[in-house]
Amino acid sequence: MIDETLSQVVAQCMRAVAEAAEDSQKEPMYIDYKEAKRISGLSRFKVYSLIKEGKFVAKKLGKSQNARVLILRSSFLAYIDSCEIQPITASKEAK
Repeated sequence: MIDETLSQVVAQCMRAVAEAAEDSQKEPMYIDYKEAKRISGLSRFKVYSLIKEGKFVAKKLGKSQNARVLILRSSFLAYIDSCEIQPITASKEAK
């Protein structure tokens, strides 16, 4: 009885790990600034400013002004997660 239950739990865990691995493969490893904007709500200028500050990992493909900048998704999400949440307070004029 215990062996059967243990086998069922192990099988469930294996399925859960396989599903998680499958889901992680669906997400691209790198994102462009448009996707970074969509995820975070930051402006294009702010995304590029944060790249210059080294807040997350990014790569530039090409040497011209039209070079494509790709951001390591996990690095970007880690940066977003590390940001402090600032409370929004009503201004004195709005009262």
